[in-house]
Amino acid sequence: MDVTETSLICPFGEIGNIKDFGVTPADAKKTDSCINNEHTEECLKPISPHFGQELQKCIGKAECSLKGSQEFVFAENLNSASKVCNSDEAVLFVQFSCIQSVDLLINKRKDALLTSCLSIFVAMAYLIAIYYLKENSKLTNIEWDVATVTAGDFSVEYTITPEMYGEFIENHFSKHPNDSPGFHFKLFLKEQVEAICTDEFKRKKQQDALMGREANDKDLEKIEIAEITFAYNNS
Repeated sequence: MDVTETSLICPFGEIGNIKDFGVTPADAKKTDSCINNEHTEECLKPISPHFGQELQKCIGKAECSLKGSQEFVFAENLNSASKVCNSDEAVLFVQFSCIQSVDLLINKRKDALLTSCLSIFVAMAYLIAIYYLKENSKLTNIEWDVATVTAGDFSVEYTITPEMYGEFIENHFSKHPNDSPGFHFKLFLKEQVEAICTDEFKRKKQQDALMGREANDKDLEKIEIAEITFAYNNS
């Protein structure tokens, strides 16, 4: 007990009552048991009654400090205490309870309820903000697409091989010898592509009707090609 002061501190509430106290001798096998038993009995008897009275004065306080020296603990019985009890390696222990008042418990519950409500409010506000940003970004993306749409967004590239052009000249252009080959080839491609796209579009509409899917283009009847431009491989 080479300490000059012993502190009793309640992390919550106040010191309710002193349950037990004593000194664990220096030669005890377990110095951290903090309980009176046959090993601490020889050190319990010489403890001064004054020390117990001082401990009782701590009741009702949140924090209390007492002298922890051998002279204060054993006082008038210091000389009768054995060496293992009156040693610097001996351990003084005090068992006490901490009690919370009803008012303190009510205040804690109110604080917990307020904290929970605030947490729920913050979580809801966060979810609403994320939902708003998500939906607003969708509208912004749609507006951006509409504002920046170009002909390239509705254009496709199609490679015309020499065999394809030869087949056109032989089987189709020969029927219109007075027309320009390029102009007639453009009309021929436009007619063929529109027919293929229209057939595919009608097949899609039938599938949507069977599946019960709502389509924005349900009133459209025909796919039309706006323009065909030839890019010649002459570079």
